[in-house]
Parts: sequence; structure tokens; C-alpha cells
Amino acid sequence: MDNWVPLSNELYRLVWDKFYEHFNFKPSVHSSDWTSFSLPSPYITYKLTSYTDDDIDDLERKCVACLKLVLNLMNICMP
Repeated sequence: MDNWVPLSNELYRLVWDKFYEHFNFKPSVHSSDWTSFSLPSPYITYKLTSYTDDDIDDLERKCVACLKLVLNLMNICMP
């Protein structure tokens, strides 16, 4: 997984603040407090347990390529 970059402290805080807000995130190690987040609807879940690391890396490459394509198309459509 080569597409990860470390975040600055400021960006890290911004991202986590958004995550807490958007998903109503309340982390806990106590199962009585679970679930610790809620998902906005609609959403899709995927079962990844039967895939290898190579499969996951391939999926990541495809997702990154797709996102780059979408961003390029957005730049063309909304200069």
C-alpha cells in the first residue's frame, strides 16, 4: 500500500474532527458502548477477509486510479 502519506498535525486534527462529527464517532473498548459510530445512508459494505494482501493492494491501485480519473474529469468540467 504505497498511496498513504503522513498528515500534518493540523490536517490530522481536521480529518479526525470531521470523522467524529460525520460518523458520530464515540470510540470505546467496552462492548456495552458499541457500536461506536453510525454510518450515513445509503452505504455499501464489503467483506475483505477472504482476500490476500496482493488483492487488497490491487483494489487500492484501482480505487486510486478511479479517484484520479474523477478528479481529472471534475477539473475538465469545472475549470
